[in-house]
Amino acid sequence: MKQPISTRAIQFLITKKVFHAVIIYDHQEKGAAFAAQALSFPLEQTIKTLVFEMGENEYGLALMPGKGEPC
Repeated sequence: MKQPISTRAIQFLITKKVFHAVIIYDHQEKGAAFAAQALSFPLEQTIKTLVFEMGENEYGLALMPGKGEPC
């Protein structure tokens, strides 16, 4: 049996009890544009998640528009 997909972003959402859905696709390239195309989803509605370490046991979560333009 396959292990469930888990990333730092997913773990953050679970910890904070945020409703979310994990959508799995054949990841061949990095970036929101490929993900949007693979899922037949509008790039304008796609969000890139970035999780970064800020210090010992401190993390930040950034949500970036898939199109790369500032909100």
